[in-house]
Amino acid sequence: MRDYIFVSHEMGKFLKKKRKAKKLKQEDLSEDGIISTGTISNLEKGGVRVSKEKLEYLCKSLGTSFNDLLRYETKNKRDRENNSELQLMRIEHDLAMDNLNEGWEELKRMFLEKDDPHMVNLYFLKGKYYEKKMKWDLAQVNYLEAIHYIDQRPHLLTTNIKAMCYNGLGRIYTQLNNVDQALIYLEEGQNSFVANGERKHVYFHLLISKVIYLEKLHRYNEALLILEEMWEQIHQIDSTEIKLNMYQMRAAILNKLQLYDHAIKFAMEGIKKAWIDIMYDRSFELWSTLAESYNKKGWLEDAEKCFQTALQMENKVARKHIIPPTYTKLGLLYLEQGKIKQAHGKLEEAVRRAEKTNDVFTLIEAFLGLGESHLKQGIKAKAKRYLENAFDLASEHNLHFKKSEILIRLITCCKKDYPESYQKYVDEFLKVHLELREEGGREIMNYLDQMNTTQVQLGDPPPNE
Repeated sequence: MRDYIFVSHEMGKFLKKKRKAKKLKQEDLSEDGIISTGTISNLEKGGVRVSKEKLEYLCKSLGTSFNDLLRYETKNKRDRENNSELQLMRIEHDLAMDNLNEGWEELKRMFLEKDDPHMVNLYFLKGKYYEKKMKWDLAQVNYLEAIHYIDQRPHLLTTNIKAMCYNGLGRIYTQLNNVDQALIYLEEGQNSFVANGERKHVYFHLLISKVIYLEKLHRYNEALLILEEMWEQIHQIDSTEIKLNMYQMRAAILNKLQLYDHAIKFAMEGIKKAWIDIMYDRSFELWSTLAESYNKKGWLEDAEKCFQTALQMENKVARKHIIPPTYTKLGLLYLEQGKIKQAHGKLEEAVRRAEKTNDVFTLIEAFLGLGESHLKQGIKAKAKRYLENAFDLASEHNLHFKKSEILIRLITCCKKDYPESYQKYVDEFLKVHLELREEGGREIMNYLDQMNTTQVQLGDPPPNE
């Protein structure tokens, strides 16, 4: 049985260089009929398999040996690996620093053999590039290609690139407003993480992402448990970004649990750490969270100052999608203070910005605020329209815990002037309530229990958020 050898592109270049040095044509080497010009041409291009016998013959005809060719390939492969690692590191750095054009040009110049283990890095970085460009479909394709590549080569699991890809898929599905699917991907990421492998920081990225997604789904106790787990390991976390994110999320969740003094403590600690490292994005979020704490305590002037401090950093914030929620919250604060015109301005600005970033959660809150504002002024037609906008979005994205809240407001709005709509929304509220009781829907039932403890009646206006 013949032995077959894979001839790489670099080996092909080596053979061609030897032939050129001897000033031979391909036809000169095929005169005796042992090897054809077609085979020689393919070998010089590389990426083909050929019998060891023919390759040894060609090497001898070129004045070199088969062993010389293998030694050249081994050295070249080692050099290629070193060059590839450096090049991939540079590309990853460019993408992390948002030098997207430079990173993409480098990616296009990279050439790797199909079985080169660095191919997984290439798929991952393409996914990262497309994610940054908000081309979600292409990002998903490349992240999934990387995962598939590793599944076929289990020894690459220790790179933890598979876990990073799942984290990337989670981010994408959050942008697509499918937080439940994002959580599923994070679970896959945690399951594929190798503790003694490379990129150990990925583990904490997965955990903080999980906290953020659970908070979005109002699963506050679960999120807090993960944060407490992270706090026990905080000395192992190198990333200042993650540490600040922990402070911000802990304060935000404590606000939701009405533990405002504890929330203020964590927000203030985070703010001090953020200004040491001049981290504008985290500072922005922490000041906004602190404002919420003061607002809930009834310290409205302090809350307003904190929101304004956050918005003063707006031009220095890199992740623009974190800005719209602060406009919403400041608008709601102005509404509570009776500053209707200012409230409308901030809430309408929140809608404009959230529509650009496809931020459904912020859009719903802004529409709710505008509905509440017009309801207070007795402009029920506009109030109804804004509340229906919020309800349509919550329905489209299966945000059941928000649907119930919006329905209560719609029922209040429609009770006297829109009897048909009133009955429709009462029926819808009962339907949502009953369906979720049958399904054992944890999040919405917790939410409804909270609503019951504040004695909200269907005919009364709901409390301000």
